[in-house]
Amino acid sequence: ANAESVVYYSESKLDEFLIRSDSEVCLINSSQYSKSKAYATKELLDEKGITYIDKYIITHYGFNLEDDFEVILSSYLTKTIYLPKPQNDDEGMILKKLKKTVSEYVANIITYDKFEKIRLGKITMTPLLNVAYGEDTSTNAFVLYSYDNTMLYLSSGVLNHKDIELYYDYISASDQIIFGSHGKKYNKKLYLPYIDGDAQRMIFGSSNLFLTQETMAEHIEKGCEILSHPKEIELLK
Repeated sequence: ANAESVVYYSESKLDEFLIRSDSEVCLINSSQYSKSKAYATKELLDEKGITYIDKYIITHYGFNLEDDFEVILSSYLTKTIYLPKPQNDDEGMILKKLKKTVSEYVANIITYDKFEKIRLGKITMTPLLNVAYGEDTSTNAFVLYSYDNTMLYLSSGVLNHKDIELYYDYISASDQIIFGSHGKKYNKKLYLPYIDGDAQRMIFGSSNLFLTQETMAEHIEKGCEILSHPKEIELLK
């Protein structure tokens, strides 16, 4: 029960992290929201034997988020839900609806700011970016810190964000980097430049992001494992 485990799941537009640490069970949902995605999450949690959730973390807002809440909260005893603090009227309206939905269950809602530390057992989550709903939906980034491992998540929208350069410091300092598959669809194909640092693993779920053969060879030569579109992978165990 005290073992630390971080597992990343990605299928279609389902992007989630299941964390078990210090007897806590935590779920980070960075997916697009719909009832079908919520049932895919439920299938995943049932397969893993999950019966309760200590902390359920949402990385961004969406009008279908209420569907996710109804499926998850009716299926699992959920203690605390974390949502970003609203940045515009649309997000404020969504939060108001969600509070009404949550009032029917035992869960409570906590809102968080960018760069605020959220404790998940012995693991810390720090949100780095959350673009407001309607401006660039599903664009978000966060980092998970364990005592000896730094795991960085960047959604596909971040790769097109005007301030992408700001995240290269996080990229170069991370042990594992996950480029998420969900979010807005972009026609432009992006080729990541060589990244300074000592990343042990890069996971590419985004269908619009690539490494050149030369860049890939350089990373592999340094001992970096490069994976493309894994459905399930343990980041920490």
